[in-house]
Amino acid sequence: IEAVTGPQAEELVQRLEDELEALCQKLKVPSAKIQTRIDALLQEQKELQQQLKKFSQQQQELLLTELVQKTQTIRHTLLLAQVVDLPAKELNGFIEKLAARLPEALIALGCRDGARCQIVVKVSAQLIQKGILANELIQKLAPIIAGGGGGRKDLAQAGGTQPQKLHEALHYLESCVP
Repeated sequence: IEAVTGPQAEELVQRLEDELEALCQKLKVPSAKIQTRIDALLQEQKELQQQLKKFSQQQQELLLTELVQKTQTIRHTLLLAQVVDLPAKELNGFIEKLAARLPEALIALGCRDGARCQIVVKVSAQLIQKGILANELIQKLAPIIAGGGGGRKDLAQAGGTQPQKLHEALHYLESCVP
């Protein structure tokens, strides 16, 4: 516990009053209503975040539908290789949703993240039995985007520093399908 007395106490009180007055001006409310205003702003922020999350889920649902239609068959293998406009942190969850809709497919998604990029490859159990492995495919794709990566037989990812080569890497995947 720290105690302040004398002139220092007066300075502390004055500084606190100045900070309170500055907050009141920013929030455009009298000091007696500042707590109510802050609570209202926090509630509004929470509601906006919920709306944004719902909107993002709707956008992802539309993207899922669009991507399913872009699937192609290469040498008897269902393939989807696309660059998507998603944050890198959402790519793994999104590819799992896509795999649920395309349970027998080889799926590769790429995304840009500023000067970096990421590729995630998902391989169905059926294709793993045929010898198509995500970790081996990602090792072939990573050098194209000047990166590295790894993973499991069913799911692997790579990050790189050449996002301009994402399309080239995903197009190269077609030649990797046996």
